[in-house]
Amino acid sequence: MPKPRVLPVPVLAWPMMSWRSRAGPSVRAWMGKGCVMPLSSRASTIGSVTPKSAKDFLSRLSPPLSVMSGVASSTSGAAGWMLPRRTTPAEYSTDEAWAGACAYTLQIYFDFAGYSDMARGLGRMLGFEFCINFDYPYISKSVTEFWRRWHISLSTWFRDYVYIPLGGNRCGKIRQCVNILIVWALTGFWHGAGWNFLFWGFYYGVLLLIEKLVLGKYIKRLPAFFQHLYAMVIVIIGWVFFASPNLSTALAYLKVMFAGGAGTMGGANAVLPWVGMFLLGVVGSTPLAKKVWDKLEGQKAMPLAEGVLCLAGLLLCIASLVSSSYNPFLYFRF
Repeated sequence: MPKPRVLPVPVLAWPMMSWRSRAGPSVRAWMGKGCVMPLSSRASTIGSVTPKSAKDFLSRLSPPLSVMSGVASSTSGAAGWMLPRRTTPAEYSTDEAWAGACAYTLQIYFDFAGYSDMARGLGRMLGFEFCINFDYPYISKSVTEFWRRWHISLSTWFRDYVYIPLGGNRCGKIRQCVNILIVWALTGFWHGAGWNFLFWGFYYGVLLLIEKLVLGKYIKRLPAFFQHLYAMVIVIIGWVFFASPNLSTALAYLKVMFAGGAGTMGGANAVLPWVGMFLLGVVGSTPLAKKVWDKLEGQKAMPLAEGVLCLAGLLLCIASLVSSSYNPFLYFRF
C-alpha cells in the first residue's frame, strides 16, 4: 500500500495565507499541466498583439458570454435581497428568499466566469492560451459534475498539490474519504476565515462522498430533469453559506427558504420586475446561445453582428456602472 507523501510547508500554507491576497483562475506557469500554453513556439510572437490575437480577445468577451456577463451587474439589484445590511432574513417571505438566492447564483457565475474569460482573452492577446476555468457548471446533473465544471483551475490545483500528495485514492476507502474532507476543508478556508466558509467546504466534501459511495448510481437512474434539479438545489443552498456574513445568518436564511418568513419586504411586487433578467441569465448560463452563435458564425453578417453585440454589452455594463455605486468584482472578497 503506497504511503502518502508529506505535504511541503508552502503547499499547506498557501490556502491559509493567500485567501485575502488573490482571486480568480489558479493558473500554473509550466506547460506540462496544460494550464498555460504558448500559441506559438517562436519567442518573437509571444507578447505581440496581432489582428488575430485581438480578435481572439474580443471573441472571449463577445457574444454570447459577454452580453450575458452584463447580467451580473444587472442582477446585483435582485441579489441585493440576499442578506442585505439593514434587514434580517426572517423579514423575507419564502419566494423572496429563493429569488435572492437564485439571483446570487447567477451573479456569482457571471461575475467570476466573466473576469476569468477576460483573463483568458488578455492572455490570448499576449500569445498564451489559458485553461478554461468554467464549463457551463449550471447544466450539471450532480454535485460531482458541478465541481468538474466550476473553477476548474482551483479544483485541479487542490487535486494535484493536496489530494494526491495525501495519498489520493491509493490508500483505501477510509483514507480516501479523510483526504477528500481535508481537501474540502482547505477549499472552504481558502475562500475565507469564517465558520460559514468552513461549513461550506465540509458541506460539499460530505455531499461528494455521499454521491461517490451511495447516491451516485441512483442519481444516474433519474430522468435528466430531476438530476439537474437535484444538482441546482444543492448548489443554491451552498451559495447561501458562501454569501452569508456568518453561519448563523446562513442558517436563518435557509430557514426562511424552507419554512417561511414574515414576508414584509414586498412579496411578488419585488420579484416580478426581475423575471426577464432572470430568464436572460438562465439562458446565458447554458450552452444554448453558444450553439446558436457557432451555427451562424459562417454567415457574412456575423462580423458586423459581433461588433454590434460587443458594443451593446459594453454599453450595458457602462450604464449599470454609472447608475450604481462602486461595485468591484464579487469574487474579490473571497
